[in-house]
Amino acid sequence: MAFAFPLAVVYLLLVWGYFCLFYCKGTKIKVDNSTLRQQYLSLGPITREEWVVIGSSLLMILLWITRSGIGTFGWNDWLELPEDGTVAMFICILLFVFPARKQNGDSGSSQSSSENESFVYGVLPPDSIMKVNWGVIILLGGGFAIAKGFVTSGLSLSLGNT
Repeated sequence: MAFAFPLAVVYLLLVWGYFCLFYCKGTKIKVDNSTLRQQYLSLGPITREEWVVIGSSLLMILLWITRSGIGTFGWNDWLELPEDGTVAMFICILLFVFPARKQNGDSGSSQSSSENESFVYGVLPPDSIMKVNWGVIILLGGGFAIAKGFVTSGLSLSLGNT
């Protein structure tokens, strides 16, 4: 990562300069700040569930970065978990388990007084698992299983050497 980061920054600046040089000539972008401000104010304050999602995302990023260690030692040396997918599944299960606040008679989460609020299900409700396109997940899993079988059996090595 120490090698690739400066190179990525240089390439990013080169691509930005290229686009500005060849595609941004004479274009004037006018932004209506009042519309942006109105849309921003209509969002309201950040809810408890949104803070939970922000925190779990930051936790997942932190666990991914420190898994193999920043220097020579990482937390995976203690637990010996197989891949980064384990961290992602842990955070996903955490979102199903962590309780969400819901007002009585309200289907969503909004600001509520402490006497009206109750906790139901998780930040991800149980019916959200029904909205997942399981066909794509099974297709990807099958592809990963076939690839692992090719590597384990040596087929990919023998095909690569021909």
